[in-house]
Amino acid sequence: MKIPQKITFAWLKRRGFQVVEVYRFGFRTALLKTAGWKWAHLTTIAEGRNFRIPKDDLRHVTPCVLVNGHWKVDRKNKGVLNV
Repeated sequence: MKIPQKITFAWLKRRGFQVVEVYRFGFRTALLKTAGWKWAHLTTIAEGRNFRIPKDDLRHVTPCVLVNGHWKVDRKNKGVLNV
């Protein structure tokens, strides 16, 4: 999957993805692609690598919001995801 240089809300909504921050060898910004009953599948934005985490670990994932053209971590809604 090719990730565009400028990720927009329309691109995310069309594909059903969500931008999140996850701790994996340091904090990483990733795309939450799917969340099944056991695993959540993500792709790191910088490297473009796919990985998965147990769905129980999604409570430690923080969603990101678009503020003035930049993705910022939404600390108020930590652990609240649209999955």
